[in-house]
Amino acid sequence: MLTSIITLLLLFFIVSYVSAQTAVVFGGSGAVGSEVLKSVLSDTFFEEVIVVGRHSSFKKIDEIVSSAKGESKVKRVNLARVEDISTYAKKIERADACLIALGASAPH
Repeated sequence: MLTSIITLLLLFFIVSYVSAQTAVVFGGSGAVGSEVLKSVLSDTFFEEVIVVGRHSSFKKIDEIVSSAKGESKVKRVNLARVEDISTYAKKIERADACLIALGASAPH
């Protein structure tokens, strides 16, 4: 798990030196993903954060967003809603940073 966290944090810091404005976060409700999401939300570098997940994960994501006071820059994409995916497909495709923490803290 520590290796996964370190890898994701290094990726985040590398991405933060590139002039990005929109970040996409996959897996933002897990142990590693929630820390990545908190970091992205607290960084003024990102003007918009698109969080992609299942409906069941949005309660945890909402708690993280609320505690980080990042509501104004977060867009949620529910994988179960086709209209969400089609609405944000272009933004996700053109995002400046993509952070994936799916299964990062799961034992392998």
